[in-house]
Amino acid sequence: MNILLLTNKLDYTDGVTTHLYYLVKNLKNKGISFFIICSGGDAIDKFTSLDVNIKVYEKLNFYNRSVSNFINTSRYIYQFSRSRKIQIIHSHNHYIANAAALTSKLSGIKTVQTIHGLIQRKGLFKLYVSDYYIGVNNHITDFLKDNKIESAENIALIYNGIDIESNGNKIEKNFNKVICASRLVKEKGVDLLIKAAADLNDTLKSGKEFVISGEGDFENELKNLNAKLGNPVYFTGIKKSMESEFDSAGIFVMPTVSVSEGFPMTMLEAGKSGCLVISSDFIGSESIIKNNHDALIFKLNDPDDLKSKLEFAFLNNDICRKLSEEFQKKVRNNFSSDVMAQRHFEFYNKVLFR
Repeated sequence: MNILLLTNKLDYTDGVTTHLYYLVKNLKNKGISFFIICSGGDAIDKFTSLDVNIKVYEKLNFYNRSVSNFINTSRYIYQFSRSRKIQIIHSHNHYIANAAALTSKLSGIKTVQTIHGLIQRKGLFKLYVSDYYIGVNNHITDFLKDNKIESAENIALIYNGIDIESNGNKIEKNFNKVICASRLVKEKGVDLLIKAAADLNDTLKSGKEFVISGEGDFENELKNLNAKLGNPVYFTGIKKSMESEFDSAGIFVMPTVSVSEGFPMTMLEAGKSGCLVISSDFIGSESIIKNNHDALIFKLNDPDDLKSKLEFAFLNNDICRKLSEEFQKKVRNNFSSDVMAQRHFEFYNKVLFR
C-alpha cells in the first residue's frame, strides 16, 4: 500500500507533525510505504530513522497560497503520485486537500482528509473536499455528520495517540514547576499564563517556576509583555523533545483561545508524564478531559480564572495529584499510538478496497 501524506511544515512545535511521526512509526512494518510532501520545517530530521520518503515543496505552504502556487502544487502532487503509484492521498489541512482533490479528479486516486480542528472558511478554497474523512475528536465527527459533509460510513473518529512505553520508576510529582509548550502564536493564548503568573501573590509564587517552551510569530510580543509584568515566566526556546521537560514539571497549562484546536498532542505527552493538566474549555476539550475528574478547566480567554486554578493547584496538592494520576491512566488506556495507527490501517484498507 502506497500512501502520500500531505502537510504544511514539519515542525517540532507542531501537533500535526507529532501525529504523523507516530502514525508512520507504528505502521512502517504493516506493508505500507509512506511518502510525505511538506513545505519545509525544522523536524524533517525527526523522520530520518523511519525510512520515509520526504519531499520539500515550498509552494505547498498554506501561507504562500495563490492561484499560480495552487496550480503548480496540484501538478506536482499529480506527477509525484503517478510516478510512485500512490493509492491514497491523505491531507492534513484544507488548502492541501483542495490540491489533492484536483489530483484525484485527474488520476482517480482516492483521498482522505484528517480534520484536526474546525475553522471558518476564508478565501476561495473549500474546507472539506475529500472522499473520506478522519476527525480527531467527537465534536469534529459530529459536525461532519450533522452537516452532511459526507455519509457517516465515510467518516472515522480516530483520536490522536502517543507512544505509551513505561517511563521506568514512577515520577513523584510536585506542583512547583508549571510548563506551557506551544507554538507561540496569538491563538494559543500563551499570554494568559504570563498574566496569571504575574498576578499571583508573592507567597504563592515563592519557590515556583513558570516555563514557556516554543517559538513563533508572537514570541517578541510575549517577551515584551513578560518584561512589562516583571518577568514571571522563563522562555526556553524550541525543544526537540519535551519528555524531560514534562517529567520535571508538575503542572501543564493549555491556555489556547483557538476555536479550531482539535486534539492537542502536548496535552497527551504531559499526561503521560503525570502532569496535572490545567486547560481552557476550548471546543472539543471534553473529548479528552473532564473538569475536577482528571483535570482543571478554566474559562476561555480568562487569565483570572486561570490564576484561580493555579492557586487551587498550589494549595491542594493531594487533590491535584489524584487528578493527574487519573488523567495519566486515561492517556495510557485510551490514547496509545498503537491503537491510533491500527485504526488508520483499518480505515486505509476500507478506503482502498471499497
